Amino acid sequence: GRPGDVETALVHYEESLDIARRLAGEDADNAGAASDLSLSLIKLGDFMFRRGGSNYAAAALDLYNEALDIARRLAEADPDSGERALGLSLSLEKVGCFMIWRGRHGDAEIACLRCEECLSIRRRLAEADPESADALRGLAVALHHVGDGLLQRGQPGDDETAAAHYCEGIDIARRLV
Repeated sequence: GRPGDVETALVHYEESLDIARRLAGEDADNAGAASDLSLSLIKLGDFMFRRGGSNYAAAALDLYNEALDIARRLAEADPDSGERALGLSLSLEKVGCFMIWRGRHGDAEIACLRCEECLSIRRRLAEADPESADALRGLAVALHHVGDGLLQRGQPGDDETAAAHYCEGIDIARRLV
């Protein structure tokens, strides 16, 4: 919160992203380097999103979409990997939540698609490890995001479906408590 901290943080995020891009570029088959690149993109996207303003928001969305492309490629290359599935679900969640927040014409439909795909992955992960509090928490969060997207979209039946998703998420949260 000190003067200059935001600018310094931005320099560090950008430097981290440059390093991640270089490492991923040096070994295109290195899934770990690609995963690190995706994470760096998300972190810088989160930073840009928090800064506010339309220029920063546009940059955040570009970063989130680039991370999503990488995460999707990694998950498709290793479809049995829970780690890759989780990475993909996180990227889908970032894009979906951004679209809900932005709220432009057509964004709600994209938000619903991304959040529903995230939810599908989170259900699979929770079913694979039903005792995992992290997997259940992730499922509850994904249910709420889908509900938010449906409410934003506002098509016939979306309210009822959103309410069902919220209730399911609350039930999971109660079980976790």
